[in-house]
Amino acid sequence: MTARKNRPWVTYALMFIPAALVTWLSHEFAHWQMGEALGYDMWISLNGGGLAGEGSYDSPLDRSLVDAAGPLLTYILAIGALALIRMTRSLLLYPLLFLQFYMRAVALGISVVSQPNDEARISLELGLPLWLLPGIAVTLLLVLTVIGSRTVRAGWTGNIIAYVMASLLSTAIVFLDPGPFL
Repeated sequence: MTARKNRPWVTYALMFIPAALVTWLSHEFAHWQMGEALGYDMWISLNGGGLAGEGSYDSPLDRSLVDAAGPLLTYILAIGALALIRMTRSLLLYPLLFLQFYMRAVALGISVVSQPNDEARISLELGLPLWLLPGIAVTLLLVLTVIGSRTVRAGWTGNIIAYVMASLLSTAIVFLDPGPFL
């Protein structure tokens, strides 16, 4: 393959950088915005958010609303990205869709060894099995991602690049997170 034929893949790989920033920032901003709308003093960073200080939520409902806000925006972004992909057939939009799935799948995986993720906490609050809502969410995002992948014909190359870039960028976001900025 010549250098010229490789350029589309390089451009595609580089599109993961802004897509990752949009993905993580919008998710955390949604948590922050919901908490602030409910009257709480909140903080966010690239990879986290919560109550400022040592306070607690006034009710389990408030906690669940704050927990749900991030994933809900993630699902909206996934649906919007898929709609744009279906309209344009552009591989360059696929990173935004792939990262929505990747983010929630990793969050589910991390919940196995750490604290329950957003969807898992909501499952528990509703009296459902811990993994029910996270499993449904990741499955639905996977279906959207497969539809998007087939639409743009990402193939093995596009999806391997997607996985590698998503892995590198999510690791960078976690380890390079500068801490709260709001």
